[in-house]
Amino acid sequence: MDIMYIRDTDPETGNRHYLMSLDISDPIEVVKQTVGADHRDNWEKEYVRLYPEIPTWRL
Repeated sequence: MDIMYIRDTDPETGNRHYLMSLDISDPIEVVKQTVGADHRDNWEKEYVRLYPEIPTWRL
């Protein structure tokens, strides 16, 4: 999940504007974007190849 928050002031009126953006993405889609379009079919093997230290991150 990515949350973006922007606060801005209109110089002409002095009014403040608040903008919020919320981007919720599926973790599997994030992994598929990480490995690239060439490996969409074998993303599991490619992800393990790119990040072989993942099993030790849990320790």
